[in-house]
Amino acid sequence: MTSTRTSPRFGPLGSLKRYFSSNTLLAITASVGGLVILGLTAASAGIYDAVAEKDGISGLDQPALNQVIAWRTPLANHLWTGFTHLGGALGMTLIAGAITLLMVWRWRSLTPLILMIIAVAGRSPSPESARRSSAGRGRHSVTPYHRTSTRFPFRPVTR
Repeated sequence: MTSTRTSPRFGPLGSLKRYFSSNTLLAITASVGGLVILGLTAASAGIYDAVAEKDGISGLDQPALNQVIAWRTPLANHLWTGFTHLGGALGMTLIAGAITLLMVWRWRSLTPLILMIIAVAGRSPSPESARRSSAGRGRHSVTPYHRTSTRFPFRPVTR
């Protein structure tokens, strides 16, 4: 049975479509999105102020921070570090390769493999190397980057 509240042609917003034009709905959606962005910006400003005043973000919710510190163990630290390293070059390469092979097998099509080859070719360092050598400029120095800006004074937590 079809609901009389929504039109199947317009999906769940079918009833709103009856009362508002497309431009009005777009303006409402943009306004709501703008309010969400404004709220998130205000929240991030509060976090930045806490960090800049050297209070850290602990001023936002000290009991939750104490609980998370209590849950820390060497095993949990090791597992979370391993999880974050999945986002590195080797981890992402293996994950993307496995997903690509799975998609080729499930779809019985070479399209995912072809798209992956195109994406990898686009990310290849050879065009960048060719541009640098043609400009007479080699690789940048290998010296580590040190943040000296006072705009975001990041300091690791030491306990």
